[in-house]
Amino acid sequence: MKITIKTIKELKTKLNINNDVDIFSVRGCELTEKKNYCKWNTEFEIIEKEIDHLHMNCLIVLIVDDKMIAFKGSTVPNKKYIEKSLNNNGNGTNQLELGFYKYYAKGNHRPSKQTAHRALRQTRQQPVRRTSDDLDFDFQDRIDIGMFHDNIHASWSKFDGTTCASAGCQVISGYPKCLKRKENSGHWKTFENEIYSIDKKTFNYMVVSFKWINRIVNNKMNELVIFGSSGYNVKQIQKYLKTQIDGVYGVQTYKAILNYQKVNGLLLDGIIGSQTKGKMQ
Repeated sequence: MKITIKTIKELKTKLNINNDVDIFSVRGCELTEKKNYCKWNTEFEIIEKEIDHLHMNCLIVLIVDDKMIAFKGSTVPNKKYIEKSLNNNGNGTNQLELGFYKYYAKGNHRPSKQTAHRALRQTRQQPVRRTSDDLDFDFQDRIDIGMFHDNIHASWSKFDGTTCASAGCQVISGYPKCLKRKENSGHWKTFENEIYSIDKKTFNYMVVSFKWINRIVNNKMNELVIFGSSGYNVKQIQKYLKTQIDGVYGVQTYKAILNYQKVNGLLLDGIIGSQTKGKMQ
């Protein structure tokens, strides 16, 4: 399946995202050809991959102007961290919910550690899901909202590694330059070089599912309102819920939506699709 800049623009429209997207990830996919990673292009061929919390089966893409460069990575936590957190009610490990997140800032990941390295740091509260019953994340697992230091950084593993260093962070395959290592390597080396060559301090990040991309490509995508959406449709929802009417789907609106979905026996995903919107008619 082919994705282009046009694909992403159309998806943004369907998701009511009215800000620029600098980085986006597709959860549960990879490029069909390894040779096309770490190369600037206008389109990519992708294929769906299972999320197994071992392999880095996500695509992380940087956009500059009308070109994209893709990296292999993961937007879900690794199994070894999930197993540890099961004994602590799921605390310590999380999975970022699908959505649009502003202002990932240039800085250091784990700045007080020997493994500290240049990364993009989370700067705003975000919704994450925690599992305390098994090794996957589903709609029965609880949602927490806060500052969890879930940054975009190096995975500390090779391209096909199964032990990537993510307990909730967004990671890109490769190893970082730090006190323990002399140089960057793998896809991370290219990503860091590209990010730090751009004259910007912060970057907007969007996490989407392979299913959404597939629906856009096949012209079957319905309009959704997600965390980070903005504009008229968000204002209408805020009016209905009697929350602050600013047209921005942030933390307070998200909490109101989760409560509305719970009260009405709907799927607790914070997404306003046909079912949730239908209840509001």
